[in-house]
Amino acid sequence: MSRILLLTVDDALADVVRGVCRQHSFELTVLAQPPAASDQKEYFDLVFIDARPAPTSGLAFSDIPPITLYKTASVEAGRVIALGHYETLVGRMTGYVSGASGYCRVHPFNGPCDPMLPERLSEAMLDGLSLPEYQRVDFHDAFPDRDFYRQVFESIQIPIVIIDSEGTIRLMNLRALARFNYFTQMVINRSWLMLVASGDRGRRAEEFLMRISSGYFYEGTLRCVDRAGKEFPGLITSSRVFAPMHQSDMLIILAIHDLTEMEELQRRVTTFQKMESMERVVAGLTHEFNNMLTAILGHAELLAQDLPRETDLHDSARVICQEAERAREMTARLLGLSSHRQFVPGRVSCSEVVRETQVLLRHSLGDTVKIETHLMESGDTVDGDASQLRQVLVNLCLNARDAMNGKGVITIRTSVREVTPEECGPHQDWNPGIFVEICVQDQGCGIPSDTLDRVFEPFFTTKPDGAGTGLGLSVVRGIVRTHGGHVTIESTVGQGTSVMVRLPQRDALTEEVTPVDENPPIAEPVRKGACILVVDDDRAVLTYAQKALQRAGYKVRMATHGLLALDIFEHHRDEIELIILDLTMPGATGRDVLKSLRQMDAGVPIMICTGFAHGGMDDELLSQVQGFIKKPFRPHDLIEQVGEVLLAAKEE
Repeated sequence: MSRILLLTVDDALADVVRGVCRQHSFELTVLAQPPAASDQKEYFDLVFIDARPAPTSGLAFSDIPPITLYKTASVEAGRVIALGHYETLVGRMTGYVSGASGYCRVHPFNGPCDPMLPERLSEAMLDGLSLPEYQRVDFHDAFPDRDFYRQVFESIQIPIVIIDSEGTIRLMNLRALARFNYFTQMVINRSWLMLVASGDRGRRAEEFLMRISSGYFYEGTLRCVDRAGKEFPGLITSSRVFAPMHQSDMLIILAIHDLTEMEELQRRVTTFQKMESMERVVAGLTHEFNNMLTAILGHAELLAQDLPRETDLHDSARVICQEAERAREMTARLLGLSSHRQFVPGRVSCSEVVRETQVLLRHSLGDTVKIETHLMESGDTVDGDASQLRQVLVNLCLNARDAMNGKGVITIRTSVREVTPEECGPHQDWNPGIFVEICVQDQGCGIPSDTLDRVFEPFFTTKPDGAGTGLGLSVVRGIVRTHGGHVTIESTVGQGTSVMVRLPQRDALTEEVTPVDENPPIAEPVRKGACILVVDDDRAVLTYAQKALQRAGYKVRMATHGLLALDIFEHHRDEIELIILDLTMPGATGRDVLKSLRQMDAGVPIMICTGFAHGGMDDELLSQVQGFIKKPFRPHDLIEQVGEVLLAAKEE
């Protein structure tokens, strides 16, 4: 039968342990304090030592580290398990630093008993008994040389400060002296408050010292300060050692962990979260704007088709259409600034991207910043994503504005430049060839040469705290590399900075651009009289789509939400030949409705209609649909896309 010893003054804890021991048929002995030392030692297979801070009345077992049990008590312990109320590693360290073999969490003194405590104690008992017996080592016999202890203390790569119960510094290791920038003679017999920032001195420091003096183990945070007055956040872990040769009989060991990097990491995480939240807000607002623009543009187009040309009313309708088109382009640019946007390649004029970005930044840069452009009229075409290239220019222009303190001229030039193999030599990410170069030049303060090599590092910034994320140029380089190009920077302190973005030039052969017809003819229906189910929660969009389709000769059924659409399709599935489905709806989303429709009929053609970008849809979704149209759309675009889907379904 295994023998268990429990050292505690907590009767409630003792009752729980008794119940667990009866369950396993273990013999239990409960003592309020270790037995007096004697030559005849009693053996126990497992000893539980209560290491919790004790109540004001009663024995404070936290004052007796379990390791001293072997030297002061007439007990021979096979294994020792510390009991504490900490939930984290702090509690486990309470056991380990005391020489225990394990740790079990219990309730605080005078606190309610955790219903799971018997299970935890049972597991701790069984685990403890399965461990090999503790092999005790007399360290003074093993390492009699005091210099050994000094070398161990000095080699610890964590700042260690030893103080007495009054807070007087008795010793600091080399790491601590280096972190706080002191010499030994500057700190010995001085108050530990010299290491605490002024904001945390006083009551906070007094409470901290009281806590670390009253418990065997404590962990907390304080603002620390070095000799130069530079503050840093510190996580201070304390433990007590007994020093009979010392006048106070007790010393406190403080291990000080610098949390500067952890705080910086937290700041970065918070920055990312803010950026992601802003992107979600922008995407949501853009979707709503696109819904409104769909109705405005669509109804204005229908109105223009009904009005006689060369009349004031027709001209007014055309103005509405033109302004709605401008608004559509603006929302597309805003949505394109999202960092999660997928790469959508196409034929892009760099000069045109500069012009569009200039319009986009008209209000962001302020009245005191002027943009001058020197742009090519031809030969500036590259293969790329126009939205991502706009983001590159936005980042560079905002950096230029900040470098000039919000006042000055930003010059943007586009030109063609040949990069030779010799120039690529020192740069592994460069390729020789003909490039279109976009140069953004400011009149700012310039970048010192010692930091110029670091400007592309993520989170590196020379701006004051809170004024920048350090991600702007990192994002620029990432986008440019995605396009097969590279970025270079030239800067002179006090004169300004020039950033050159080079992108591989597209084949110089130009493509003929077909002008957009302001009044395109209404496309002929592929299947006149075909029934189309339109699903959209926006009634204005729904009404516009109905009118446009009916004018083209189609029969239309409408649903304002997903469940209604499923009900209509179930009763009229033999009649409905195409479904136009809004992807973003409250309640049953477009994805949910699509899944249900495919379960009802795997072959019915479905066309997705959404205000979000095409690239935002995953491959699984696209594989289940036969067409896609992005809001806002013109009547001609809708009829043309519907015709293509119906024609493809007819051929199949």
